[in-house]
Amino acid sequence: MESLQLFCGINSLGVPFPRENRGHISYFDIITQELKKDYDVSGYNISSVDNNYTWSFKKLLDEEFSILRIRNLQISSLDKMRNKNFLFKLVIPKKFRESIACNAKDDDIIFKSVIINASNPIFIYSGGQNDFFAFINGGPVEMLSRDVRDNLPDDIRGQIIKCIDNVEQNWLTLKELNTDIQIVALSFWYAPLFGMINSIINMQEFFGKNRRKYENSFSDLVNLYNVLLEQRVSKYDFVHFVDISFIEKYCATMDFHPNTKGNELIADVVMSTINDSILKRKNRVNH
Repeated sequence: MESLQLFCGINSLGVPFPRENRGHISYFDIITQELKKDYDVSGYNISSVDNNYTWSFKKLLDEEFSILRIRNLQISSLDKMRNKNFLFKLVIPKKFRESIACNAKDDDIIFKSVIINASNPIFIYSGGQNDFFAFINGGPVEMLSRDVRDNLPDDIRGQIIKCIDNVEQNWLTLKELNTDIQIVALSFWYAPLFGMINSIINMQEFFGKNRRKYENSFSDLVNLYNVLLEQRVSKYDFVHFVDISFIEKYCATMDFHPNTKGNELIADVVMSTINDSILKRKNRVNH
């Protein structure tokens, strides 16, 4: 049976733990199981690593992190979220640790070497969105603070472009490591919770001293990010854009992440791209 290496990262979408997804089913797990019907699949999920910033991916490669070190970072990252933010305490069950298995032998496996030596490497790439919140020193919930909003740069587009630049650089880094790599680039989506936060922000502004309308809505940020991402994808034949904005209807309550149904639907559209755009092309080349 032909071998295939499936990678997933770098944002937290690949490791969903909301209460509406009690089985901890991620689209990555579903896709892995589907591919195992025809391939000898090795799967490597590096989601939720080092604060989910795309530039941390370079550190992960430069310092040659082992698989065990990545697993420990994932656990540490989710622990920090639970302890730092009440919202995450609500949506991430304590038993999340059980779904991330740590094996001492994983310390001998260097993630960079796995990519370099992979045959049929496919990287499901969800990254860049959290970079924006790093640039503004706050996340969606932190945007409720006027201090965070007042410190936003005037040119939001420039911040989004920086995010896309980081993503593109990581694509090129992966291509340098393994010229056979194929990348599936996932869009961002508008979660219902964003709308709730935006409504509260607008109320704060209306009843504030300046009575201004807040201009930088989450929907505008999401749409701009997706437009620029798709434009950047079009430059490369080894990167494939997948629009998952439809999961707005399948997000967990009081969370930004998809529920079980959302993950199943993401798996469907990603598998379609893998089959139609990647594996079929590989088969044509081989024959």
